[in-house]
Amino acid sequence: MPAVTSLRARIKNALDEVRILVLGTQVLLGFAYRAFFEPRFERLAPRDKGVILASLCLLLAQIGVLLMPAARHRIVERGTDSR
Repeated sequence: MPAVTSLRARIKNALDEVRILVLGTQVLLGFAYRAFFEPRFERLAPRDKGVILASLCLLLAQIGVLLMPAARHRIVERGTDSR
């Protein structure tokens, strides 16, 4: 018989995993922002600059999506555990 984890433990585990993903995304965002300040950035082709900008926009959207569950848990559920 498998051990049944409580709802509280599952929610805590999910939020902890999201925190790890947010940390990784923040590191990637740092690299993406830094690309614009590199000395050789001006010499890139416009297409390559567009790719870098698109990747930055996607990373910003990703971090927004990652932060939504924690914000919903805190705001809508008022920090309580519910299905």
